[in-house]
Amino acid sequence: MINILLSTDDNYVMPTGVLMTSICENTKSKITFYIMTNADFKDESKAALKRNIVMYNQKIVFIPVEASVTKDFPFGRPGQPKHVSIATYYRLLITKLLPEDIDKIIYLDGDMIVMDDIEKYFNEDIEGYAVGAVIDQDMEENVKNERLGYPKEEGYFNAGSLLINLKYWRDHHVYAKFIKVIHEKADIIIYHDQDVLNYTFHNQKRWISPRYNVQTNFLVAKKISQYSEDVISAIKNPLVIHFCMRGLKPWMIRCDNPFTKIWLYYKHLSIWSNEPLLDNISGSFKNIIRMFLIKHSLWKDTYYLTIPQIQRL
Repeated sequence: MINILLSTDDNYVMPTGVLMTSICENTKSKITFYIMTNADFKDESKAALKRNIVMYNQKIVFIPVEASVTKDFPFGRPGQPKHVSIATYYRLLITKLLPEDIDKIIYLDGDMIVMDDIEKYFNEDIEGYAVGAVIDQDMEENVKNERLGYPKEEGYFNAGSLLINLKYWRDHHVYAKFIKVIHEKADIIIYHDQDVLNYTFHNQKRWISPRYNVQTNFLVAKKISQYSEDVISAIKNPLVIHFCMRGLKPWMIRCDNPFTKIWLYYKHLSIWSNEPLLDNISGSFKNIIRMFLIKHSLWKDTYYLTIPQIQRL
């Protein structure tokens, strides 16, 4: 049995469902999806997610989270990303929310698709570690770990895709450690639970293949020469694609990520095949200007690698 943890709300049902479709299409083993939601998650949203994978005969367990649980967590403060919902903190609660007989689980953000058998990811060995994780795409720009106060050489991971050792979390009482970090470092927490997870596990993580979290900035053409062979290999043969650029999601018009067509393929296989794409005139001012230039053919340089370029790497 493969355990997969997702988090969603009523605004993110369709992307979450498309992710689930991609997992089911590529995986033959039995899966249980544990889906964390806000307490007032609509019944029609639950029904849609169930209906979407009924043909695959996989299991869904919904886990409602009361708003009071996260009311004291640092959120909406100056400098923190505005596009993130409070649900991002739900990951910190999983030792309290998930059945105690689950020792291992994959967590995935909703802005992803899976392109290979996810059992390969689930079977990665993380014995003795809290998590298996991939370095964050913006690590070199933000020096996030130095802000948090631990050694730079220990790195900073992206928390959108994690292989979680739940037994380790329980045995080491990590929930209490999370709360301690939240209280002691509230003024410097910018990236919400991702900061909390990185600080808590800065020396308790195992770096795993980047193919388990191929992030948007891995695909920026001008950066490709900076990447290791592991990252190049992951771009050519990804297992998890992470559309983590704000305002540039594949369910939005004019998304120029090279893997958008693959996301649309899985959307077509889902119950949302006829759902129109959203207008993406949103997000940061920089993205709005870039999309305007693309629309009017004024963007001179290729921002992302194209699929043919990826194939030639």
